Parts: sequence; structure tokens; C-alpha cells
Amino acid sequence: MAASAVTAALILGVVGTGIGLLEANRQRRAADASAAVAIAEADRATKAEALARTRLAESEATVQFLDEMLASADPSAQGRDVTVRKVLDGASKDVSGKFGERPLVAARLHGTIGRTYMSLGIYDESESHLRDQLEVRTRLLGRDDPETCRAVNELGAILIKAGKFPEAEAVFKEALAHHERLFGRHAEITLASLDGLAGLYTEQLRSQEAEPLLREVIAAREASGGADRIENASTLNALATLCADTERFEEARSLYSRALEIHARLHGADHPYGLELRGNVAWLDYSASVRMNEKDPEGARRMLERSRVANEEVLAAKRRVLGDEHQSTMTTLNNLAVVYKQLGELDLSEKLRREELELCVRILGEDHPDTAVSLSNLGAFLRDRGRFEEAVTVLERALRVSRKVLPAGHEGLGFTLGWYGGSLLRTGRFQEAQAAFLESREIFLKRFGPDHPITMASGREMKLLYQTWDKAEPGKGYAEKALAYEPSAGGGGK
Repeated sequence: MAASAVTAALILGVVGTGIGLLEANRQRRAADASAAVAIAEADRATKAEALARTRLAESEATVQFLDEMLASADPSAQGRDVTVRKVLDGASKDVSGKFGERPLVAARLHGTIGRTYMSLGIYDESESHLRDQLEVRTRLLGRDDPETCRAVNELGAILIKAGKFPEAEAVFKEALAHHERLFGRHAEITLASLDGLAGLYTEQLRSQEAEPLLREVIAAREASGGADRIENASTLNALATLCADTERFEEARSLYSRALEIHARLHGADHPYGLELRGNVAWLDYSASVRMNEKDPEGARRMLERSRVANEEVLAAKRRVLGDEHQSTMTTLNNLAVVYKQLGELDLSEKLRREELELCVRILGEDHPDTAVSLSNLGAFLRDRGRFEEAVTVLERALRVSRKVLPAGHEGLGFTLGWYGGSLLRTGRFQEAQAAFLESREIFLKRFGPDHPITMASGREMKLLYQTWDKAEPGKGYAEKALAYEPSAGGGGK
């Protein structure tokens, strides 16, 4: 019995010891876990404190920068006519050098300066600063940091403004894939990438690719309670413009109204973006008037007059708020010139076109998509006025620029070639006209197909060329070539 008792005692002792050891281990693990949690929380607090200090430093440096910038605008130092551009140019010199020991502060300032230059329509300086911002944030924070992600989207936006479409597409496609993987499809950073890519497609007239992206962005924001944000007004505006370009005027008007309602709640009447929206509505009235002209000439005339008044008001406001040299002001100059032409005010129309072209070249440079458009529009206008030799000279210049800055097969190049061919035809340069018409027609066939009105119009031009050529040089087979472009030949010809 005694042995059994001793054995039992030993067993109980061993068991007790084991239980004690288990409990001790459990308590130690709990203590270790608590310590780990405490360390993690302390680490998070330290990082949060460090981040707060960094943000405070950035804010203080930004305020200091703005103070210095505003002080430099003192009329006693620079005269009464000092401009925002001049002040910004002076204040933004060597930002990285000034804040060499605080590179994230420099990055924030590069972003602020880059966005300001963008809002002023000064795209080369904007791009430079936004690239500097992205380089610093990527190097110090990594590509996955939300601030870096926003910097990528901002770079894509300025590349579109600068007309660098292939690079912009590459930036936004990479950003979209990366941001969706990090944050999800409908996080705001990802939606901004979607929006940017849609904006690029719209600029390139790739409506079928742009529209579903725009609708997805709007639906996602509305589902998440972001329907009244200014970003949503911007996307509504983009979709409205796309609808207007594809002659869905009522839907476009409804979308513009929604965008204007959001904007009115957030900003004043002369806010630059509000002026942009008002200008787009004025252009919608012009487009709709042209469409309805055959069915309701009187109604079309009233709508055209409404477009004229609205465009004149917007132009005056943009000149006052943005200045003559802003790209948005130049757009309204062009729009008003088109309206004046439709109203028969041809001298006024030409005056505005030449003013807009001079500004494009001076502000954006010769090799810019907007300059190509401005040259092409002036050339087409001169052709329509019967000034064919002048038109040829302007359109040759437009073609040189277009071939440099537009993607191969772009519709804009097709239109310029068509106007160029028409002007050559009417100066008797048939061989050159044929080459221009054939290239133009090839672009339209690939882009629109044989039965589209634009392609059919190009076929009629080919027919007219060969008929005219046959009269000048009969018996050389041009009459037979003209027959190939009869409508029965399929879409206005082969």
C-alpha cells in the first residue's frame, strides 16, 4: 500500500508538475503575445507619430513656400503686372535643392506646383514637377504606397494634356492593374485610373472603349456614396461629351445637368471647371442645331443663336478668370469660331481661328495635337471659302504636325488628308490629290467601315476627282475610275 501510495504520489506529482509546466508555458506564451501586441502597438504609435511629424513638416514647408511665393508677388518688387506664371516660375526653382534633407517635403511641393501648372495650362513645367514627385515617392515610399499611386495617376493625366497618348496609355494600364491588385476594383485610387484611361480613349475618339469605363466609374461612386463628389461631376461631364459626340443629345444634356448641379453645390459660378461645363453645354447646342437643321431650320437657328450667346459669355469669363493663353480659353475660341461660321459671320470666324492658332503655337508648341487640330480647322475653313492655295499651304503644315503627334490611322489625320486632297483637286494638282484621298479613305474604311457617312463622303470626293481629271485629260481611263465610286459599288465606292 505504501508503495502504491508513493507511486500515486509520484504520478500525481509528475502530473501536477506537468500541469504546472503547461500552465507556466501558457502564461509565458500569453505574456509573450501580450508583449508582442504591446511592441506592435508601440511600433504603430511610433510610426503614426513619425508620419504625423512628417505630415506636419510637409504642411509647414508648404505654408512657408506659399508665403515666400506670395511675398515675391509684391508689386513693389515686380511691378503691377506680375503674373501667376512669373511668380510660380520664380518660387519653384530648385525645390529639390531647397529641401534636399527633406525629400518627401520636396515631393509634396513638386505635386502642388505640378498641379498648379496643369491648371494654368502650362504642361511642360507641370510634367517635369509631377515626374519629380513620382520619382521621390517611389524611391522612398515604394510603388505600393497610396501617395505614390496617386502620383502615378497625376502623371498619366498630364501626359494626356501634353498629347503624349502612347505613354499615357502605358501609365494608366499599369496603374489600373497595380491599383486593382492592391486596393480592389472600386477603390477611389483605382477608379481614378479607370477614369484616366477612359479620358485617354475619349481624346483618341475610341468611344466604344471609353464608354463602359466611364459608366462603371459613375456606378461605383454612386454605390459607395460618392455621387456628389467633384470627381463624379468630372466623369459625368466626360460621358456627356462622349454622348454628344455620338449624337445622343438628350442623354448628354441630362448628364451635363447632373454635373452642373454637383458643381454648383461645391463651387462658385466663375470656377474654372464650371466654365468648362457651361462651354460644353454651349457646344452641345451647336451640335444639336446642325443635326436638326434639315428638319427644323427655324428651331436650329434659335438653338444656334443660343449657342453663340453662351459661347461668347463663356469666352469672356474664361479670359477674365483663366487668361487668354489658357488651353481652355483657346478651346472656346475655336468653338465660337465654328458657331460664327455656321451663322455666316465668316470674317469674325477667321479672326478667331487665327488668334487660336497663334496661341496654340506660342503656348503649346508647333508639335502638339491641339496645334495640329487648329491648323487643320483653319485649312478646312479656307478651303470652304474658296481660297484653295492658302488652304494647301496651311494643310501641308497641318499634315507635318499630325504625322508627328497623332497615332497611325487616327481619324484626325484622315480628315486633314481629305481637306488637303480637296484643296489640291481644286488647284488642278490631281496626282497629289489622288494620293491624299486614297490615304484618307483607307483610314476611314478601317475606322468606320464602307457604309459610314464619312467613308461614303470620301468616296464622293474620289468620284469628283476622277470626273474632273477626265475633263482635263480625257481618254486616260479616269472616267472609268470614277464609276468605281458610284454608291452602288458599295459604301460610296470600293
